[in-house]
Amino acid sequence: MINKFICNHPFFFFIFFSYFFSFLFFGKLTLFYIDKLDSEIVYNSILGKFYKGDWNAANIFLNGEIKIYYLRRLLQPFSLLYVFDVEFIYWFHDLLGRILAYFSFYILSKKICKNFFLISLSSAFYASCLEIVQGVIQGYFFACLPYLVYLFFFKSVFKIKHFFAVVFLSLNSDINSGIFFSLIFLLYFVFKKKFLSLKNFFFLFLFYFFLFLPHINIFYALIYDEPFHRTAMVRGSMTPVSTIDIFKIFFFNLLGIKFFFETIFNYGFGLNFFLFILKIFFFFSIFSIREKKIFIIYFFIIIVYLVNIFLESRLFYDISNAIAFIKLFNFNYIEKYLILLFSLLSLFILNKIKNYYFVLICVVLLFQVSPSLTPFAKNYFSYFKVENYRNYYTFEDYYLKNTYSKIKNIVKDNRVMSIMWADPMVAVMNGIKTVDGYHNLYPLSYKKKFYKVIEKELEQDQKFKDNYLTWGSRVYAPIRDFKNPKVNFLEAKKLGAKYVISKEIIYSNNLYKVAELKDKEIIYVYKIK
Repeated sequence: MINKFICNHPFFFFIFFSYFFSFLFFGKLTLFYIDKLDSEIVYNSILGKFYKGDWNAANIFLNGEIKIYYLRRLLQPFSLLYVFDVEFIYWFHDLLGRILAYFSFYILSKKICKNFFLISLSSAFYASCLEIVQGVIQGYFFACLPYLVYLFFFKSVFKIKHFFAVVFLSLNSDINSGIFFSLIFLLYFVFKKKFLSLKNFFFLFLFYFFLFLPHINIFYALIYDEPFHRTAMVRGSMTPVSTIDIFKIFFFNLLGIKFFFETIFNYGFGLNFFLFILKIFFFFSIFSIREKKIFIIYFFIIIVYLVNIFLESRLFYDISNAIAFIKLFNFNYIEKYLILLFSLLSLFILNKIKNYYFVLICVVLLFQVSPSLTPFAKNYFSYFKVENYRNYYTFEDYYLKNTYSKIKNIVKDNRVMSIMWADPMVAVMNGIKTVDGYHNLYPLSYKKKFYKVIEKELEQDQKFKDNYLTWGSRVYAPIRDFKNPKVNFLEAKKLGAKYVISKEIIYSNNLYKVAELKDKEIIYVYKIK
């Protein structure tokens, strides 16, 4: 039995190598996306408290102006598990997501290829790519997308188990991810030369009904609550883009070479470098393989990149301003569908050029190393080493429970404001009430209130000013010059903050220091006079 499994799935265990590398290098599991730690995981911890009976759990955010039904995973069944330990459940979802992604692509691949070696390798590649779309922190849609495609393409008759699978996956999918699934019809039409059958029409209806159902709380808020900050967002480019610039953007995306313009061993490098290797391989391989299916897949890849360019265009800027409802969705999620297209492309190409399978094996292993790459470099290489550096990609080193438990003893039940780069969501994770943070949905009126706190400081930093005024999800208080801060602490006090947390000494007549906490780094706590 075991031998048969290994023969059919020789690369299955490759999808867990990142766990091995994390323990080898750091003795703990390492995440990749900071966005998970400074927003998504914090939301999950609040949902867990709510499910356990703390009906005012969301009161900890933004001076209590965020309601629990603003959290878009409130009604998703998989979120219920967060009543248990948040870190344990995160890794449980991560492990299960990898397994589902592997077998999901494996089931689809068996309809395309009969070589189990290549099928297993491509499936391991797809499961490894899951990290690019932030894993399953927002739901199981991308983990199971290949299985949904398999049902749509190859199942002429649905059994009860298939209906249950679609309903379960829809209920546990994020609306921003799943909303583009209907585009699979275009693939179906190109490959099958057929329009929607009654079965597939019902399939799409079922999927979208149960995709929107657990997000009904968001639509309720849209109808009955005050406007969200997203209605003031500026989507797309405010300035015309030249034809040459469009070509550059398209070419850089197609080959994945944007990371060359970033500092080495940073967030973007770890995300893009290994994908760049594969994109180069794909780009040159398609010219040596005259296979219709490969050209079709690459055509759709090009379409996705062109759509992304459109989303940054002046035209989309005008459309989104005319139809404010559009701003409530993140249409850039369409780029995440590329992990399926690239995985299918890898299967088709390697089915024709089997001698090049080692390229994909290397890329799979490199993807597994990538979550540990940046912290490893900054820990062990003097050239990249950062003073007082800690592994920001782990629960323990990011949330600093030891330090923030001391802060909690100081501030009690009062609210705090954190100065960049002290993450206010770390305070939330440690049970400290805040007036700032990183939020996808919150009242537009609060954005205007907080602007009074940071208005003069933003005049010193045009980049962050543009970020706050045109996007605004990061309700942060930056200070450019700590010896001459422009943040209005008295306005922050009116907003609800009584204390300030900072990683730097702040020279202000409106503050007095109440604590200096030394652990992995020094954190200062001030009280507003």
